[in-house]
Amino acid sequence: MAIDGKSSRHSFDEGTDMLHMVSAYASEARLVLAQEKVSEKSNEITAIPKLLEWLDLRGTTVTIDAMGCQYDIADQIIQKEGNYIFSLKGNQGTLCEDVTTCLSDSELKTINNISSFKDYDKGHGRLETRQCWVTHDVAWLRERHPHWSSIHSIIRIDSKRETKDKTTYETRYYISSLQETPQKVLGAIRSHWEIENNLHWVLDMSFGEDQSRIRKENAPQVMAIIRHMALNLLQLTKDKMKRQSIKRLRKMAGWDDNILSNILTQKFS
Repeated sequence: MAIDGKSSRHSFDEGTDMLHMVSAYASEARLVLAQEKVSEKSNEITAIPKLLEWLDLRGTTVTIDAMGCQYDIADQIIQKEGNYIFSLKGNQGTLCEDVTTCLSDSELKTINNISSFKDYDKGHGRLETRQCWVTHDVAWLRERHPHWSSIHSIIRIDSKRETKDKTTYETRYYISSLQETPQKVLGAIRSHWEIENNLHWVLDMSFGEDQSRIRKENAPQVMAIIRHMALNLLQLTKDKMKRQSIKRLRKMAGWDDNILSNILTQKFS
């Protein structure tokens, strides 16, 4: 389950901010499970706990970017019998420094209980190579950061992207409550980007969310929820109608009442 926020860029008005919604997205099913509006003068850190209250997290791995990397959120997920993988950046201060130092190039070979997995992805004129390093030997980290008692692994991912013109490198770090293999951890982290590619991008390109000027009172929030509901129904229909895009299905629903009826009567299993 990926959790991330998205702003509706043109939903502001004089004296009001643009709408920012945090969504929970089932990456494998490609369905929006819930959403929570970020209140004005606040941020995602306060919206995510409210969102988690609505969700059944048993047996689920929750992935959140660095903004939501908070021990209170981690504890809430664990209490609801879920697991988490959080992206780690400088906003966590010494925690980030400790993980980065431990998994630095000079230290990787000295860690006894570390394993790795390398993955390749070729397409669209590029070759991407990702190597995931995972260690579960983190008792020392929990001692240094007692608020993070749920951490059971730290993760490093080295990415190399090669195109015809250039090659780029990136290293990212994560913390997790999981004790899984690097292959499964890398798969869970990669699935987080489904919320960007299959939700946020589709909302903008197929529904024109960023260009919408609906902005009065609660209307932007209501329309955002309706778009999520419509996208869920379209996604369920798309899975049964091969080679049809979300945008094309919307057009077909406007042309044919039978197709519209089929979309509206989809059932969630």
